[in-house]
Amino acid sequence: MTRIVYAAESWALLALGVLHIVATPTRFDTLSSGALWFLSGGVLIVLVATLNLLNRTYGAGALGLRRVCLAANVVNLVLAIVGGVVGGARFAQWVIVLAITVPLTALSSMPRAFRVAGPAGAA
Repeated sequence: MTRIVYAAESWALLALGVLHIVATPTRFDTLSSGALWFLSGGVLIVLVATLNLLNRTYGAGALGLRRVCLAANVVNLVLAIVGGVVGGARFAQWVIVLAITVPLTALSSMPRAFRVAGPAGAA
């Protein structure tokens, strides 16, 4: 069940990142540094989501991947919180973003989230 939740949270973060990228032209009329920063935020979100999907699949055998993924999730969570405070996020925005980033950060640190089930009857 944990692996399923980890996958769902990872895909939700990926969707949020794509939405962030696609929303860039609607939030900015011209190409500016603000527009590029907004776009790069979406790219960061997509990359963190991809890292989580890789961790879910290969994390059981790759300690380095697990550590990098956890670090990326912590950084992403901190950036989301700071960005929400600075940007004056509305309640619904807080709920959506934190409902994805907080569990994802926790799941990326749990070995059972990426443990591959062994053959039947194996301990």
